[in-house]
Amino acid sequence: MDTQLPEFVLAGLYKDTLVITEPSTPPSAKLVVKGNEINSPEKPNVAEKQVEVPKWWLGSNHQKIAILVEDKASVFTSEKELEFLTNILKACKLSINDIALINYARTPRSLEELTHDPGCTHFLLFGLSPAQLQLQFNFPHYQSQAVGQNQLLLAAPLGAMMSATPAAKAEKMKLWNALQQFFHLKN
Repeated sequence: MDTQLPEFVLAGLYKDTLVITEPSTPPSAKLVVKGNEINSPEKPNVAEKQVEVPKWWLGSNHQKIAILVEDKASVFTSEKELEFLTNILKACKLSINDIALINYARTPRSLEELTHDPGCTHFLLFGLSPAQLQLQFNFPHYQSQAVGQNQLLLAAPLGAMMSATPAAKAEKMKLWNALQQFFHLKN
């Protein structure tokens, strides 16, 4: 008895059973129409939709340097502070493309998270404390600190160094001396 049931009957009989078969040839690769084989492309001509994760830092991060600020009023930092920071970077022979500028007020992350994404190894913290990065110890401003494979440097907030007062000038001088050591700029 060679009886063949229609497909809809077979589907009805096995509606609660999942059967996965792996054909030797992907279905889109070979089509057979009335005994004639027609080759088709491996992938259908459908545009693939890629979901792009929004970048939560400013810069291209070529040198794996994270600069963290805390500015609740701005996405990253104010224009004046960004200009001031750009001048600091130029003095260190760096640019915005070399860093990842992160506003901690908008995107708080631990040091461990920051080493994975955006993948930094050097961290400049302007106006932040080690506790904010979930570190269990403290260290003085303008003194480079190794934490595992990472280097950290604490500094006063950028805004505190932008005026022409003697205190601001003293902070800038401390920062410059620390940055020369941090980035090995001294001969």
